[in-house]
This record gives sequence, C-alpha cells and structure tokens, in this order.
Amino acid sequence: MSLLGLIPYAKQSGTEHFIEYMWVAPERRKAGVAKKMLDYVFDHLDDGIERIYLYVLTGNNPAICLYKRVGFVDDELPQPLLEAKPGFYEQKMLLDLKQLRVRRYEHLDLEGNFPVAVR
Repeated sequence: MSLLGLIPYAKQSGTEHFIEYMWVAPERRKAGVAKKMLDYVFDHLDDGIERIYLYVLTGNNPAICLYKRVGFVDDELPQPLLEAKPGFYEQKMLLDLKQLRVRRYEHLDLEGNFPVAVR
C-alpha cells in the first residue's frame, strides 16, 4: 500500500482551523484524491469550528481551482513568501464552514434522506 496524500490541520482558535499544507502523490493527482481529503477534514471538524484557512502559492492554479470549487475565497492580497524565496507569493484563502454545511446538506430532507424524484 502506498501513501495517497497528506493534509495536516490544526485548531488555531476557538472557531478556526488552519490547513498547514496539502500533498497528493504525483501518480494520484487529477483523480479526486485532494477533494476527498478535504471532504474528510470537513466531515470530522467539531461543530463549533466556523472557518478554516490555508495559504497557497499564487502560481499553483490546480490547487487554487480546487479550493475555490469547494468554497474557499481569497481572504487578503497575496503576500511575498519568505525572503529565502524572492519572487514567490502566497495567497491566504478562507472557507466559511457555516455556508459550506448549508450547501452540502441543502439537498437532503429533514430526515437526512436524498429526495426522490416523482414523475
């Protein structure tokens, strides 16, 4: 068995979590692994967590597209990375988990069942 990916995250304050980084094995990229990893994190956060944030390199378009697709938004202007990497910028992105929870479950009825189409 091989490692598919890593997504370490930690509680930063009473209502916020921070995704430190995200990595998917090169041979498993573009296969939905990153989305499944994010879904796992979202499903296992405490109910009191309202926001989750992360930083992404501004040129990492595949990651930025994924984060925006699941609901992250740019939180501030891109900032220069550490002095050791001149010319690199990182973007802080934020996800409002209250909105995510509404979007993820708005298709369910009150008992948590998927609606049945009637013809």
